Amino acid sequence: MYRELFDKINASDELKAKIEERIDASMKNKKGFSLKITLLAACLVLVLSVGAVAAYRYLTAGQAAREMGDKKLAISFDGGEEMNITAEESPYRATLLGVCSGENLSDFGSSDEEIAPERTYAVLAIERTDGTEVSLDDGLMVSPLVQGLDPMRFSVFSMGGSSTRRVIDGTMYWIVECDSIECLADRQMYMAVYDGLAPNTAYSMDAETGEISPKAEYDKVNMLLKFRLDPSKADPDKAQALIDRAGERVEGNDSGEDGDSGGDAGEFRLVVGDPRMVVTDGGVEEEKVYIIEEK
Repeated sequence: MYRELFDKINASDELKAKIEERIDASMKNKKGFSLKITLLAACLVLVLSVGAVAAYRYLTAGQAAREMGDKKLAISFDGGEEMNITAEESPYRATLLGVCSGENLSDFGSSDEEIAPERTYAVLAIERTDGTEVSLDDGLMVSPLVQGLDPMRFSVFSMGGSSTRRVIDGTMYWIVECDSIECLADRQMYMAVYDGLAPNTAYSMDAETGEISPKAEYDKVNMLLKFRLDPSKADPDKAQALIDRAGERVEGNDSGEDGDSGGDAGEFRLVVGDPRMVVTDGGVEEEKVYIIEEK
């Protein structure tokens, strides 16, 4: 029974070895099978406690939004499902904390809301795996991607996107928004976290399945976090309108016969917009706003 319980521990081989070593050390000069089971149970509690701490080391999506001064968006996330979808590629670890969609969800309006009032918001946490603080100058970019839509033409750049970032306790929190992608909820969704600008340099789409994957030859960070939305929210008419709007936004950059963009990462740029004032526990602070625009 002891060995059966021990083999079911969800831990690395290294940690299991340490647990068994600790139990054997405690059993010296002591007898009794029940004692060994008791010690194993205590170790299991320790393992589970460590896992629980790891799961809650980040702010929730709502907490992050509130820290960044967007109380209305925080309320939109509060009580919602926590995603906590994680990907890791040295030297970073990225976690998707939550996604929500709808109208009038944020305290901070977007110029694109007049065109597309339904917006999608995603909150992510990005940290360095070595424990050092992430910098706003690290050059990372975040973009939602959708199965069947080529990253060359459909990304945060062409879907009316913008983002805000803030480093809190060494972790960089991102709020990225764009035209609502909920209308495409019957497809696989992705959140790309990469070092670069235009996502088509770091990701490719399979022409047959529509699946998107990181380019193996890309020599910088290109993580991909997969997630799903409620498929009942899919709306073919709204989806077509989204695709048409994205096409209109990049129309001036098309050069291929089949509508493929002949440009590269230089088609778009990330610029600093007008700063906004946010209220935090420490007082009123100025927050930079980053806007994606065509060159």
